[in-house]
Amino acid sequence: MNYSDLRVNLITATCGYVSKDWGEVNENPDVNKIYLILEGEGSITCNQVEYFPKVGDIMFIPKGSLNAYSTNKAKPYKKYWCHFDAHILSMDIASYLTFPLLIKNTNKKVSQKLFNKLISYHESKNPIDAIYAKAILLRLIHFYFSECEFISVNEFSNQTILGQLVKYIDENLEKKITLKDLASYVHLNSNYLCTLFSSTFGQSPIEYITNKKIEKAKLLLRTTNATIEEIASILGFSSPYYFSSVFKKRIGYSPSQFRQSREDK
Repeated sequence: MNYSDLRVNLITATCGYVSKDWGEVNENPDVNKIYLILEGEGSITCNQVEYFPKVGDIMFIPKGSLNAYSTNKAKPYKKYWCHFDAHILSMDIASYLTFPLLIKNTNKKVSQKLFNKLISYHESKNPIDAIYAKAILLRLIHFYFSECEFISVNEFSNQTILGQLVKYIDENLEKKITLKDLASYVHLNSNYLCTLFSSTFGQSPIEYITNKKIEKAKLLLRTTNATIEEIASILGFSSPYYFSSVFKKRIGYSPSQFRQSREDK
């Protein structure tokens, strides 16, 4: 897995005290969150695990997790926080990776400096500063992962990506699908995608697409009166001649011969 495939979008970043009645019982956030605790006490429950972030700790709250949280009214939290989207390939970061959600921050000066820069550039009136804010967010995530005791790729991730690809192919057989299209769809390097796909299905993505088109062509030849030209068009072949050539190479018959052989039985 290449971490350079990580894509982020900053939504908000700020710093301050939470209210004394800050809390929630069942929250299901539609963004990822990172908290850096500066003062106070409280608890955060994430997916049925209760955490007690202390001063200096950093907490990652994944998008889609089930949360409950509260603060000590006598000592409310003061924290840096940011909300953001983050994807590796086509999956949310916390779905693709497993990592600790609470870490003991060993370099408070660096983390606070990153948050201060993140807030400053996020609040800037200069539109191009949004680019730098995104770069700082990446640095903050890098800092967080560097402090983690472990990071692992979830076993189902590759299968999920391949499942998405197969579904995309099945739903777009009428199009001329290229390897570049597939790689763009799941945000993967073309060479890596080809290796991953071939190791799983025993054929390249383009071979798989062609075979699926031929299977669909056989069904249309057996069950409809569509002409060879119409079937070629329906399945995204550049011409009836090319369709016939590919069909015969794989089946051993031309489309017309295949249709006739079905009718003779």
